[in-house]
Amino acid sequence: MSLLIWLKPGEEVMVNGARIANPHPHKIRLLFNNQVRVLRERDRFELPANPSPGERLYFEAMLLSGGDMAGSEARLAKAIAAYAPPTSVPAADDDAIDQALCKVEHFAKVGQFYDAMVAARSLIALENPHHHLLPQRD
Repeated sequence: MSLLIWLKPGEEVMVNGARIANPHPHKIRLLFNNQVRVLRERDRFELPANPSPGERLYFEAMLLSGGDMAGSEARLAKAIAAYAPPTSVPAADDDAIDQALCKVEHFAKVGQFYDAMVAARSLIALENPHHHLLPQRD
């Protein structure tokens, strides 16, 4: 299965832990004909000093998604096991939290770290609906 990625001028992508940038003034495409770990620039996230539980899950899955050497499946599993929603999240969202957490755990167990990262985004949405990692609505 091939993966095709288009990079805008100046855009970066992380592939198996290596950062690749487009230095050209035009779009370029990268075609991968084998299994690679890819992290797009727009999905990259710097962990704040006091991360929310959802941000911690996202960060750990993100490191593994891009093949970053700092990534650790054990740390991701620990973050999943320790997940407790902040008190600001309404109790009415318990089912949504459980579903998202199950997805993160499933994807992490089968090595689909990008999908685990996307599932962690739904936890972030419950914690902070205006978080910059979430798609912006007009």
